[in-house]
Amino acid sequence: MEEITNNDETTVEELPEPKYPLGGYYTSLNWLRSLITNPTGTYYFTGKSQDEYLKDYLRQINRTKAFLGLAGNPQAKYPVVHIAGTSGKGSVTTMIGAILKRTGLSIGVHTSPYLQVAIEKLAVDNIMIPPSQFVKLVDEFKAIYKTYVNNTRDPLHYQEAWACLVYMYFAKRRVNWAVVETALGGRYDPTNVVPSKLAIITNIGLEHTPQLGTSLAEIARHKAGIIKEKRPVITSEQNPKIVDIFVKEATKNNSKLYRLGRDFSFKINQSDRTGLTIDIRTPFRMYNKLHLAQTGTFNAANAAVAVKAAEVLNEKYAVPITEEHIRTALKAWRMPGRMETMQQQPQVILDSAHNPQKMRALVDTIKAIYPKKPITVVTGMLAFKDVDAVLKELLPIAARVIATQAEVFGKPSLPTSDMAKAIHRINPSIEVIECTSVEVGILTALSKTKSDELVLITGSMYLIGESRKHWFDSEQLLLGDA
Repeated sequence: MEEITNNDETTVEELPEPKYPLGGYYTSLNWLRSLITNPTGTYYFTGKSQDEYLKDYLRQINRTKAFLGLAGNPQAKYPVVHIAGTSGKGSVTTMIGAILKRTGLSIGVHTSPYLQVAIEKLAVDNIMIPPSQFVKLVDEFKAIYKTYVNNTRDPLHYQEAWACLVYMYFAKRRVNWAVVETALGGRYDPTNVVPSKLAIITNIGLEHTPQLGTSLAEIARHKAGIIKEKRPVITSEQNPKIVDIFVKEATKNNSKLYRLGRDFSFKINQSDRTGLTIDIRTPFRMYNKLHLAQTGTFNAANAAVAVKAAEVLNEKYAVPITEEHIRTALKAWRMPGRMETMQQQPQVILDSAHNPQKMRALVDTIKAIYPKKPITVVTGMLAFKDVDAVLKELLPIAARVIATQAEVFGKPSLPTSDMAKAIHRINPSIEVIECTSVEVGILTALSKTKSDELVLITGSMYLIGESRKHWFDSEQLLLGDA
């Protein structure tokens, strides 16, 4: 039987044959990938009822809990900040991690999906787990897994295994706090097996509709499932109907709910190529002229949530966070794959805007910062995404489009020819160049773009991860040489 969490975020080509010094790493990663039961991604086109999905979700939670029980429940050995949402959750996760790290505490940060290399998901104190330690961790996991399978006859699936690895690694490193991003949904996500100290839900959009439901309300109910009894929760969502769902869940759990626009707010003072300058107001204080070096007006709300989270952690759990920690952390914060500049002349920006909500925010930022620059767009998406809705947001700023597709294991990419057809369906007159290889697409874009123009690579996160290889070699990243 298939399951939603089988087909997670393996992003690129067949792994190379094991070789020194990374042979063991690739062997371990290949073993984890063997837990993906539907490598072609046909699962995403197999219709299921919500009742059938619910049965799958309950099984995945039960499997995860059973394995972690055999592993000694590592997820209960440190306090956790748990984060769900449609857009912004990765940025909020890393912002909070950066602020906590400024206190001198040891901090584990888990983001999902990974962008370029798998061990990004296992980071402590801003450092990915070294490949050699990853091999040892997977070997430890496999020893427990043998007992687990003998006991249950119900193998873990890929995403469940990763959730267990994350919690095991953070316990092994004895982190003081962990900041954990959900993979999909919230209530039944494999990461939702922790007695988290703080829940954060960013905004809600229509995404993963076959799995989470076809309405914002249904999706919101999944996200609200990370709220824990008598533990605070923060949200940046401002749609009253959605907020009401969070209010009901918080009330049921006797949890204090902090809402953007009511309990804290922000104002953008400046937004340009050097970043953002914002004011953030909370009941405790006014943070004037906070600076984020990474551009993107959408990051203002993310920063406001992170600041409010820092205050809650300080007030409720005595985490020694100061205003200076907040200021220095946000000023230094960067999120790879989000408004990330890779080169100049021509300037190349990568941004993983893979749903209409994210694309609208990206386009608004590009318009504000680069109002007159001709833009060559390189784009590709997964086949089950709302491609037309994303393109309707993106195409108005494009002078030409390079249509391409990422190589994805476990999820179906939209074929390049289909992407080109979708583009012409929306804008018949725009120039479209088809490149089935991402690397060829990048080289084509660079050859077509003048030195004072802009190349924007956007769409699937898998496309962004693969594109980064043009500038950052994956093996050098693994070895710490990049």
